[in-house]
Amino acid sequence: MANVVKIKNSGTSSSAPSSLEHGELAINYADAKIFYKDSSNNIISFNLTSAGSISELSDVSLTSIQDGQVLKYSSANNNWYNEYEILGNVDGGDAASNYGGIPSVDGGGAAG
Repeated sequence: MANVVKIKNSGTSSSAPSSLEHGELAINYADAKIFYKDSSNNIISFNLTSAGSISELSDVSLTSIQDGQVLKYSSANNNWYNEYEILGNVDGGDAASNYGGIPSVDGGGAAG
């Protein structure tokens, strides 16, 4: 027979636990939030309805997002940012049509 494990829970909107033990979880199913206690004894919550949005993270700085960009981390600024990963003309066309005008890169080899 299976055992049922229950965590602290609430169906009241905007309700949050007033206390949790380390390793204990709580859920507010009205607001779709999960709560836990961190190492500094703060109760931290995750909003499950916006968990898929990277712009909700506090260490992400996204500007003018365009196709072909990647997310990179800057240890100097302690944040993530968007940037083009590919350098040079990789599609055989002119440099102006390649990811916003990034110049071509000549590998220095003999013409073939």
